[in-house]
Amino acid sequence: MQSTNTLIQYYLIHGTDAMRAPFMRSQFDLFGIPQDHVQWVLAPNKGDPLPEGICSNPTLTIGQKVVTYKHYLILKDIVEKRHPLAVIMEDNICFYDNVPKKIAQYLSDLPEDWGCVFDGDILGLHYTEGPVTKEKSVYLKSNEKTPQCDGGSRGANFILMNQRTAKLMLDHFLPFVHVSDHQYNHLLKTLDIKSFWAEPPNVHKIPRPSSWKEGETKTTWRGAVKRWLRSFLN
Repeated sequence: MQSTNTLIQYYLIHGTDAMRAPFMRSQFDLFGIPQDHVQWVLAPNKGDPLPEGICSNPTLTIGQKVVTYKHYLILKDIVEKRHPLAVIMEDNICFYDNVPKKIAQYLSDLPEDWGCVFDGDILGLHYTEGPVTKEKSVYLKSNEKTPQCDGGSRGANFILMNQRTAKLMLDHFLPFVHVSDHQYNHLLKTLDIKSFWAEPPNVHKIPRPSSWKEGETKTTWRGAVKRWLRSFLN
């Protein structure tokens, strides 16, 4: 069991959409994340120069390379600053319950050799590899490809990890071959890192306009926020 009193450093991957910043700040205030414990990762963005040799897959779009490189920069910062625990977030999410309290519950349920926890409802994914009970909040996920998903990740919108895992991933991250969540799948499997899924999830992914894919259709996310508000109020 991991200590629940350890200070957690939060990282938020943020791009150029000005509407997302105030929404995320309000989420932090509503759900218990101290603003001074959040480091905003603001660069690089689409159109900014990227270092040579960071990606070995020419089929990835510029947007995919940018967001994946931001994940690498966060891992680097976690390791260099020796944060014992850290959370990597993307700015297309909202929450259902107090985040630090949920993380404390996850930590109390995790074994000593845990590597990371993926929280979120991306693509409607739920843990299906064993029974889910009210007595547990996190479940060990297979790093192998299954009919449900391609490995141990659950998107890359909210990831809790420890220093050991951040160091291991950092040492093997570059050059990356896949976009962020699939790169995590690759690392989890090749490095034999124990990945857990939070169930039920406390994080909701909002379908917002994104530069992640070239030519992606611009879709409004206001409807998604309204649905989340209705579920929260109910």
